[in-house]
Amino acid sequence: MTYNFSKPYKNIQSSFIRDILKVASKKNFISFAGGLPNEKLFPKKELQKIFETYSKELPEDLLQYSSTMGLAKLIDLIKEQFALNEQLLITNGSQQALDLISSIFLNPDDKILVEEPSYLGAIGLFKSYGVQCQSVK
Repeated sequence: MTYNFSKPYKNIQSSFIRDILKVASKKNFISFAGGLPNEKLFPKKELQKIFETYSKELPEDLLQYSSTMGLAKLIDLIKEQFALNEQLLITNGSQQALDLISSIFLNPDDKILVEEPSYLGAIGLFKSYGVQCQSVK
């Protein structure tokens, strides 16, 4: 069977991050390429204490879908804490934010400047939109 994939999908190449993480996940291997922190330095005890403290009164809708803008209570808290009046969108990590921005502003064959070295996830994402990345040192 032959599939007629979209043009942006045809531009997708192997994920640099996936390739790096495959190597970096090996035992006795420290990789600085993927931005992976040392697991021994994770604050596991502190996180467990925080979870124990706050899990006693979990909201009923904790695991429910929420607004695509992010949790309303969290947005209100951030706006109040930083005295923001404008709209706020909470993303699930930098990759989602980059994808949203790219889908709004980038067109195939656009040229964009990226610093060198740059975040591999961003470069792969930009290229999936058919954009030409020009590096700047």
